[in-house]
Amino acid sequence: MSKGLGHVPNRLGLNYGSKASKVKKSPSSPIKMQDKIKELERRLEEQYNQNGKIQDTIKDLERRLEEQYDRNETIQKTRDQKFEYYNRQIEKLDESVQKLTDWASQLKNCIAEDIQRQYREREAQNKIQDVQHAMQKILATIMEQQHKHISDMIEFQTQLPDMIRGELSIQQASNPEPLLDRDLDVDTKPTQWEQDDAKPSRKTKTRTKATME
Repeated sequence: MSKGLGHVPNRLGLNYGSKASKVKKSPSSPIKMQDKIKELERRLEEQYNQNGKIQDTIKDLERRLEEQYDRNETIQKTRDQKFEYYNRQIEKLDESVQKLTDWASQLKNCIAEDIQRQYREREAQNKIQDVQHAMQKILATIMEQQHKHISDMIEFQTQLPDMIRGELSIQQASNPEPLLDRDLDVDTKPTQWEQDDAKPSRKTKTRTKATME
């Protein structure tokens, strides 16, 4: 970096003025001065190189900081996107929960209405069954009364000839004279008292009417 002894740059601010002229010159003095200058230049070069390395290190640190900033910004954006995504999912979940709640409420109301309807239908069926049972009882009572009435009528019709013969026997035993004065057509035309005896008595009619009722 030196340009010879005749032209050495004053990089260190050395005073080469009158004081330098007063120094006793020796044969080795210029060589030592040149060596010192070279040493200083070497040190300056090393310092310059170190400064360059420091600058490179600073630039590398700045680059790393920039990358770290970019990564942080990317992470922040990713985090914001995730938060936004999670918020949307939470909103959708809330909507789903609300819909499910509404559906459950509607289902509960439908079940309650169905239970009430089944209860009303069951009550109606029970009433219908009660009416049917009552009608069956009434019908059974009517059938029983009709059967008893028919049985009584059959029994009365069965006993009626015996009753008539008994009544005639009693009347004949108490009043035999009219029978002696009869003409030949007595069997063809019944007498008045025979006609009266052939009619059922009031007691028999009352019994028949009571049986029919």
